[in-house]
Amino acid sequence: MQPISFGERIATAFVSLIATAITLFAVPLIFSAIAHNGKPLLMYGWIFSKLGILTLFLSAIAGFSLGADRMANVFSFFWGTHLIWEEEWFLRLTGVIVLLFVIILFTYFIKK
Repeated sequence: MQPISFGERIATAFVSLIATAITLFAVPLIFSAIAHNGKPLLMYGWIFSKLGILTLFLSAIAGFSLGADRMANVFSFFWGTHLIWEEEWFLRLTGVIVLLFVIILFTYFIKK
């Protein structure tokens, strides 16, 4: 494996920042399309907050530190195109985690 040059690290950090920004922008649109809700703006207040800025900053640092090949693997995982998403055990684990998250949200809104 060849060492990564400084210019490649800067370029990877910039591309990681842009890819994270696009992902953060697209997530509310995808969730509103799945839920058949025409109000994706409700999530933008949360995503484009200090947490969103921190996510962008950490993505740029990770891109600079890890390099292009590893960041491609990171983004492929989050976008669902990584090979691990074809594994049955991982799909079951993800289903259990999503189910637990839905139960927690449901109980939170019932108690509220």
